[in-house]
Amino acid sequence: MIAIPMPILASGGCDQPAMAGIAAGKPHPANGEGFSAGCPSQEPSKGVAPACGPREAAGRQIGREWVPAKLAAEAMELDEGSMRRRCRAELQGRGLAIFTAPPEGGRAQWFVNVAADPRLLPGRLGELHQSPDLTRYPLAKVAEALQRAAVAEAFGQALATRRGLVRDWLDTFVKEQRRKHPELRIGRRGVYSWHKAYKHPADLVRLIDGRGGDRRSQGDVEAWADFRSLFLHQNQPSVKQCWEETRCLSREQGLKWCALASCHNQLDTRIPPEQQLYHRQPETWRQQMAPYIPQDPEAWAAGERWVSDHKQTDLWCRWNSTILRPWLTTWIDWRTRKLCGWVLSNSPCSTTILAALRHGLMDAANFGGPQEVITDCGKDFEAWVFHGRTKKERRKRIKPEIDKGRAYGILNALKIEAHFAIPYSPNSKSRQERFYRSLSGFFKTFETYAGESPDTRPERLNAVLANPRLIPSFEQVQARLASHIAGYNASNDHAIDDLVDGGERLSPGEAMSRWCTSRRVLADPNALDLLLQQWHKLVTMGRNGITLTLAGRAVTYGGFEAALTPYKARFKKDRRPLLVSYDPHDIRTIRVYDAQWRFVCTAKINDVGGQHGDAIALEHVGELNRQKAHYEKSLKHMGQYSITRALTTQEYLGTIAADAAEQKEKAAVEPAAMQIIRTPIDSQAKEVDRDRLRQAVGSESVPFPTKTGFSAAGKFRNQIRPKSREQQPKMNPWEKLREQNHEW
Repeated sequence: MIAIPMPILASGGCDQPAMAGIAAGKPHPANGEGFSAGCPSQEPSKGVAPACGPREAAGRQIGREWVPAKLAAEAMELDEGSMRRRCRAELQGRGLAIFTAPPEGGRAQWFVNVAADPRLLPGRLGELHQSPDLTRYPLAKVAEALQRAAVAEAFGQALATRRGLVRDWLDTFVKEQRRKHPELRIGRRGVYSWHKAYKHPADLVRLIDGRGGDRRSQGDVEAWADFRSLFLHQNQPSVKQCWEETRCLSREQGLKWCALASCHNQLDTRIPPEQQLYHRQPETWRQQMAPYIPQDPEAWAAGERWVSDHKQTDLWCRWNSTILRPWLTTWIDWRTRKLCGWVLSNSPCSTTILAALRHGLMDAANFGGPQEVITDCGKDFEAWVFHGRTKKERRKRIKPEIDKGRAYGILNALKIEAHFAIPYSPNSKSRQERFYRSLSGFFKTFETYAGESPDTRPERLNAVLANPRLIPSFEQVQARLASHIAGYNASNDHAIDDLVDGGERLSPGEAMSRWCTSRRVLADPNALDLLLQQWHKLVTMGRNGITLTLAGRAVTYGGFEAALTPYKARFKKDRRPLLVSYDPHDIRTIRVYDAQWRFVCTAKINDVGGQHGDAIALEHVGELNRQKAHYEKSLKHMGQYSITRALTTQEYLGTIAADAAEQKEKAAVEPAAMQIIRTPIDSQAKEVDRDRLRQAVGSESVPFPTKTGFSAAGKFRNQIRPKSREQQPKMNPWEKLREQNHEW
């Protein structure tokens, strides 16, 4: 604390103790509640004489520690009447106020001691002499207020120093201040108002222009929290709607809320624009504002990774008697952007994906296909035919162990590693999406262009669709699209920086042929055609054959096929599983393999006895009976002669050893740039051709010995049997007798 010396007031006859120094804000140490200053003078009421006469009051000396009540009221932000009542009721009893005449003479008035309030302290100790906090105001307005304060101080000095009437020298003063502050608008009225408003440094706020300014800080924090919870919603409510709801909530909770215009001004400051977009338009946020991980163009070599997805075209065409927007399924090379395989269809499914993949793998310009693929995460891309398990099975938390030697699915068989894109994230297939966007110009060349969105949809589209002559056929669109894709693969007119080699811009096709350093070659070239069929899940042989569900309808195959007999069983748990492949465009026959990818037979679709309401022809019934009889006869034939074709364990092992030695001698060194890909159905093409020949000669009901349970025995015995009698070794008599018995 700072002690303020109090001067002794001459009482002029009153025997009151002199005022000693007191600490600001603390009571006097003599009586504990202040001091009694001067004589017990009180404000005279009407008709009552003061206790001290005029002579005593005139002789009183008022020091610098006493402030007139009028000035004290201004400092304490009170009106003069309230200040006088406070002096009479409170401050006089504490010795902090006196009612007396000023030293220079005049009427008696109230004086307040500076110890009554810190705002009355002189110098920098009082709040009136402290610089106010102006951080919430713009810098331009603060600078303007400082210039006004300088003009007000200069005018106060002029009033104290200059002689004569103010009106005589005021114009000259205004001109002088205009030269000092050329950016400030100064007038006679402004000088008076600034001098009246600015008495202390704390009054600098009064000189700031309050019009406009910073209105962004209006509204309580709790009210803005309510507004934020209403505004950040995917239903995208308007600002006015959320502002009205917040106003009602603020009234109920007694909170301060801003005006609608102020809410618009504060919106981006209170809620960042990115946060608004994240909650109100998440898809737009992901495409325009979400951070991304840049992709290295050299992360995968040419031909190493393919990307696949579907795209619904932006045009209408005629499919038979239906008008539709066809779908495009593509496989594109990630590094070179070459479109390797594509299919245009009426509806996308796993069949169209497989057809596009077949198109790419069968093309020699694609170097045998990729080592890994990245596809969409839809059900058709995660079908069993590609991965050997469905999407539901893949997402199970407890995943069973998979025998890699028997892993099913076309991609597993071709040794292609599969990856799935991030859901709802087109950036994971950015180059594929970029190609689809480049097709916009091609679609616009058709009269039936539908637009990329409802905003770009032509108004004349309905009129065009009403005219059948203007609607192209599906075949026309397919032929033009083929030409467009061929031109895309051969065009080097682009601005893609990662398709530049030595300053020369390359087309996607040329980049593939120049940068692809290895070719994937199958050990059995015929196996590729067998693999690229539509595969069904593992099935079992029932009483009437193999039942498949195709297009929502159950279809049965191989009811009278003798080769499928070993796979029948009375109980379902004892039936061995089978693999089935078929051509989606011709489902009259299927190819059946066992669980180890070994070909079994080609099974035909089961014939039916007749349709509802049709007469069953006798010839048709007879043919079905003959097939049934042949099937029963084949069972008897197998029961009589299957055991005689068996090999001993030693013969079987010897044959395997001989074959291994022969293969080792024939092994040749492959070029380093060639990758030999072995599939589970290698060498099964011969079995398929043999089955076709058997059906061609009409002996499909008589199975080969290789189709029996001991089919390998007869094959190996024929291989190791001597070709001529001269080369035949001497036979043991017991073996000779056994051979004779066999011939008999």
